Amino acid sequence: MSQFIPWHLKYRPQVLKDLYGQEIVQKSLSNLISSGKMPHALLFSGPRGTGKTSTARIVAKSLNCEDGPTLAPCGECPACKAIELGNSFDVIEIDAASNNGVDQIRELIASSMLSPIQGSFRTFVLDEVHMLTAQAQNAFLKTLEEPAPNTLFVLATTEEHRLLDTITSRCLHLRFKPMSTGDIEASLTDIARRERIAVEEGVLRGIAASSRGGMRDAIQLLYQLSTTRAEGKPVGIAQVYEALGDLSPQQLYLIAQAIAGKDAYKVVAYAQKIRERNMEIYRCFESLLALWGDLMALKLGCSSDKYQGNSSLQGTDLTALAGNFELEYLKQSLHYLEDAERRIATSHNSSLWFLTTLLALL
Repeated sequence: MSQFIPWHLKYRPQVLKDLYGQEIVQKSLSNLISSGKMPHALLFSGPRGTGKTSTARIVAKSLNCEDGPTLAPCGECPACKAIELGNSFDVIEIDAASNNGVDQIRELIASSMLSPIQGSFRTFVLDEVHMLTAQAQNAFLKTLEEPAPNTLFVLATTEEHRLLDTITSRCLHLRFKPMSTGDIEASLTDIARRERIAVEEGVLRGIAASSRGGMRDAIQLLYQLSTTRAEGKPVGIAQVYEALGDLSPQQLYLIAQAIAGKDAYKVVAYAQKIRERNMEIYRCFESLLALWGDLMALKLGCSSDKYQGNSSLQGTDLTALAGNFELEYLKQSLHYLEDAERRIATSHNSSLWFLTTLLALL
């Protein structure tokens, strides 16, 4: 029986050209590798699940491949295979969240003085580097500025503002952006085809939209849904939103229709169902907020044919719904949503605040 490989690892990009939705990062690193002018320190910042650590591994393979430096590492030589398996002596991945003190940085500095064992470069990947203490960051400065020959540091963070300016200034900073829904959907389509997973129309777009620009989260959700589907049947759209604890497009449409019709009875009934089903209140609120933004965009003149909305409602449903609201009402109701976001995020009675927010919108 072959060993199972989690899908987010199985389908992580292996070469720079496979990076989805990160064109600027891809072009910058390709030029650096091709020119042989790789800096000694890279800073990758951006939301989680956008490919920062995967890109660090690709860079390490490109530098250490027997054919390297190359933009197309072979994936077959001992160096490439060791990096892919995560057991290369020349690629050291460190979780800075649990190794964030001065002592751990001193150990890292001592290790970085050693020469490469198997490849041409030693690469140190510090994930969540913003978790280093200020003292640890200061202790790292000298080595980061003047590392040993053939040593590369890759710092990855979701919160670049927590890094000292002196750290940031010593690195080439590449920003990873949230991936577009379209790019994620295209990747999921390829994975579903390879894994022979049948899905109903709209499922992959729903997964992509729910991932908030993170490829890893999208792949993991697709895998989760593939394990819970009935044998011989495709993954259904209802399963997506049930797994997320989020409002389905139909539920979102019905709630918005009730608000437009000022039907307090239906609003209360829908809110009670959300509570009874133990749905994720903050995620439901985010779906409502995304819909509000889409409705305002259409009322301000955006073409429904070309506008790529942020909510799960699309096409004729969204256009029909927009006809039930006045732009001035949508603008004025924003202060209810602004206040509700803070209260729902922090309150122990988030479902009650969600209900009162819906009623306030009537």
